[in-house]
Amino acid sequence: MAPRFPFSVLGSALALALVGCSSSSDETPGAPPPDFHTPRLQGTFVSQDVMHSGQWGACFSAMRAAGLTQAVVNHAANGSSMTTRYPTSLPGFTMVFPTIPEAFPNATLQGVDMYLGLQSSDDWWSMSTDPDWLAAQATLANQVADELWALYKDEPTFKGWYLPFEADNVTFPTAEEWAPLAQFYKTVADHLHAIAPGRPVIIAPFFNPAYGLDSAGWRAMWGYILARAPIDVIALQDGVGAGNTTVDVLPEWFLATKNAIADANSKCLLWSDTETFQIADWSTMPIGGIVDDMRAVQPYVSSMLSWSFPDYLNPQTVNPFYYETYRQYVTTGLLDSQAPTVPAGLAAVALDGHSVALTWQVAADNLGVVAYDVDRDGTTQRVHTTHGSYGDVGLDPGTEYTYTVAAVDAAGNVSAPSAAVTVSTPVDPVYETNLALGKAYTTSTEADPGHPDPGGALTDGIYGTNSPWDEAWQGRTNAGNTWIVDLGSVQTIHEVNSDWLRDEADYIPLPVSVTYACSEDGETWTTLGTVPTGFLADSVWHKVFKVNRLNIQARYVKVMAATQDGSWSFIDEIEVRQ
Repeated sequence: MAPRFPFSVLGSALALALVGCSSSSDETPGAPPPDFHTPRLQGTFVSQDVMHSGQWGACFSAMRAAGLTQAVVNHAANGSSMTTRYPTSLPGFTMVFPTIPEAFPNATLQGVDMYLGLQSSDDWWSMSTDPDWLAAQATLANQVADELWALYKDEPTFKGWYLPFEADNVTFPTAEEWAPLAQFYKTVADHLHAIAPGRPVIIAPFFNPAYGLDSAGWRAMWGYILARAPIDVIALQDGVGAGNTTVDVLPEWFLATKNAIADANSKCLLWSDTETFQIADWSTMPIGGIVDDMRAVQPYVSSMLSWSFPDYLNPQTVNPFYYETYRQYVTTGLLDSQAPTVPAGLAAVALDGHSVALTWQVAADNLGVVAYDVDRDGTTQRVHTTHGSYGDVGLDPGTEYTYTVAAVDAAGNVSAPSAAVTVSTPVDPVYETNLALGKAYTTSTEADPGHPDPGGALTDGIYGTNSPWDEAWQGRTNAGNTWIVDLGSVQTIHEVNSDWLRDEADYIPLPVSVTYACSEDGETWTTLGTVPTGFLADSVWHKVFKVNRLNIQARYVKVMAATQDGSWSFIDEIEVRQ
């Protein structure tokens, strides 16, 4: 799944590109241009889902103070939901939020240039290689552009356009797929240039080196497209925050893109879309990581954007130490290198067989601590807190654990670890009878046909192995699922548990959490507890989510899994024990 990307900048200053499209091809990756300077963000992509009424002014003000003077609004319309973020008269469409009319007055007040995205569509991920679908989307894009131009052409900060659809190196492997994509870009870009001469058209593709075309194929793809479509700016997603790639391979792919522009004799500019997030927990990337990524691509680009200041650097949204650390870097050209002090007084108390409470004295830092690295037996979890406490959950009963804690600042500097402490969880009680064995159940969503439930598999007492192809497992890709087990009569319940597969190589994470409830009549429900995943060693392949020490009467037991949207989830057994 592609993460989001950014946008563009410049407008009338397109011809002032320092690097990007104008240089010759086949340069050596890593060699800085003669006018090398401290890399910094010139603008940001803006997600309307984060920006709400009353927040635009403060966000734009903070952006300006940090040197960001351009904002690209992700999309003005959604072709799947038939909604817009501006007043519309398109047949069947309804405005859901006044995003764009609220943004422009604040942009003018703060001196931030605006680039308007056209429509997005959830169908892009399944229909993007269908020529007829692309042609229909081009027609809709031009209709949205006509409305936006009529409404906002006199806004002094309206500087250009953005096409939200994200092309990649996996979905478009050959010229057979490139041709309709190039035609889509040409149809829309020609129309935008006709109604708004001089205003650039920006796209933001992404790449994943592990799949699809390699960098040479990527160069061929964009050389083909840019020779046929008048795109003004490629704001290339760096993919590091999304986990698609690493900083060391960025020069190869940015150089390939730059060379593709030269191959096509295009006037297109190459910018970077620097990802300021970490997809593992959707937190802000340490500023040191952001700077490293910008330095890696600086020789090849003429401007640097971000996904996304409002989400991950805005002091209204995240810990303000991230903003202050980045702003200090922009002001001085120097990145904070002073690590926090070592956390002292670490203590650990086992609360039950599955959880431990940790406490420590908060660390000090020259700018500010934003997180702590909690290490349990060599596996580290970054906890985004400024408090000296953490509850470690999802543990095994009757097990000894050793912990240390280190402090982290916004630049990514990490203190030395604290002194270690060891704690043992108590042994769980054993409940011999599985009341759910062989019992019927219903589910909110049928399993995927490739990993089906043949009927009764969740209560047959046969546990799956570590392979997702074991027929004991059933798999789904939707974001939440519910099962209800009918015990046949009201019973005394002491424990409920369910078993889940974890296979990161095949994109099968554990649920975020599992919640259990029970009922005597199937209508009135009592919550028994919620079990979060916690953090796990890489060696863990499956996990039992359990609530126990219960003493409750019920006939029906409900299992509710909060799973990651778009990812697989695999469940095997559900047990209800007495």
